[in-house]
Amino acid sequence: MKTVFILIFVLLAAIFIIFLLSPDVAPDLSNLVPEPTEQARYSFSTNNIEPQPTPTSPATITPTVSFAVIGDYGDPSGPADQVADLIKSWNVDAIVTTGDNAYPRGTEQDLASANERYADFISACHFFPTLGNHDWGYPDSNSYTAETLPSTEFFGNCTGNRYYSAVLGDGLVKIIVLSTDSREPDVILQSDFLQRELLTPEPYKFVFTHEPPYASCEGKTSDRSRLNFVGVTAVFSGHCHLYEHLNVDGMTYIVQGAGGGGQTDQFNAYQEGSLLQYNAQKGAVLVEVTPEAAKIYFIAVDGSVIEEFYLSPTSK
Repeated sequence: MKTVFILIFVLLAAIFIIFLLSPDVAPDLSNLVPEPTEQARYSFSTNNIEPQPTPTSPATITPTVSFAVIGDYGDPSGPADQVADLIKSWNVDAIVTTGDNAYPRGTEQDLASANERYADFISACHFFPTLGNHDWGYPDSNSYTAETLPSTEFFGNCTGNRYYSAVLGDGLVKIIVLSTDSREPDVILQSDFLQRELLTPEPYKFVFTHEPPYASCEGKTSDRSRLNFVGVTAVFSGHCHLYEHLNVDGMTYIVQGAGGGGQTDQFNAYQEGSLLQYNAQKGAVLVEVTPEAAKIYFIAVDGSVIEEFYLSPTSK
C-alpha cells in the first residue's frame, strides 16, 4: 500500500512539472514587470534640459553695416535725449531719420537745438534726414518754399536735396529718402527718381518717407507715400508718434515716430496687415545688415527689445 502511494505521488509530480514546462500553458508573468515609462527610458531633469542645436542665424555674424532709424525726435530735450543716448551705445555707422527733425517750426534755431546731440554724425556726413511736416514750417500758414527750407542748408553739405539716395556698406545697402509732404512740388519727378534708384544692384534698398503709406493712427497716412515699391526691402516712415510694424501686400512697412519728440499718439484706426503696435516708451530702430540678411530691432529707451525680425536681400 505504501508503495502504491509513492508511485501515485511521483506520477502527479511528473504531470505537474510537465504542465509548468509546456509553452502553451506556462503562465505569462510579463505583466508583473512594469513597462518602462518615457522618464524611465530617457533620464532627464526638467531643471536642466539641454537645448537642441539650432542653425546659425545671421545675428551670429558681425554685421557689415549698421544704422539707426529715428523719427519725430526734434525736441531739444526730454525723451529725445534718452533716445540719442541709446543710439550712441550701439556704435552704428549711420543714422537715418523719418522726419520732424526740428520742432516746432523747423527754423535754423530749432534745427541747431534738436540736432546738437547728433553733431558728430552730421559733421561726418553719416546722418541722413527725411523732411517732415514740421520741417516745412508749422503751421502750414507759416510754410517755407522748396527754395527756402532751413533744413536743406543745415544738412545740405551731405544730402544736397529734399530727396536723395546714399549707399552704405560698400554697396550692400542703398537708402532712398523721399519728400512726401503736401508742399513738395516734385511729385512726378520724385516718383521717376525712385524708379531709377531701384534699378541699381545693391542687395538691400530701404525707402524713407515722413507720412506713412499705411498706419494704425487716424488721419496721418498719405496717398503721396503710396508709390511703386517693387524691389524695395522695407519702407520706413514717421509722423505717428509710436512704433508699428506692418506687412501690406507682401511689403514690409515700419512706422518709427517714437524718437522722443512731441506727444505720444494712439492706435485709433484699424489697418489691415498690422503685425505689432507699441507706444509705451520712446525708442529707436537698429538695422544690422550682412550679405545674408538684415536684422531689424525696435529697442525702447530702457533697453528692452520690443521686436526683432529678419529681412532677406531684395536682389543679389
